[in-house]
Amino acid sequence: MAGICSKHQGYIKNCNLCNTTPKRIFPDWTKKILKAEAIGTHKCACGFVYYKTIDFCPKCNLKR
Repeated sequence: MAGICSKHQGYIKNCNLCNTTPKRIFPDWTKKILKAEAIGTHKCACGFVYYKTIDFCPKCNLKR
């Protein structure tokens, strides 16, 4: 999964973090996604759509 690794930009074939998935890091990932989807989404003034599990936009930090 490209993007989970913060050691560098882009995908590196031999990097363990580049080749992992959220399910390996968070065993209850599927449960968390289902909960977030049940809570719903919010569209920020900047146009970014995110789950209502947090009270600010992850893209621009604007509070809901």
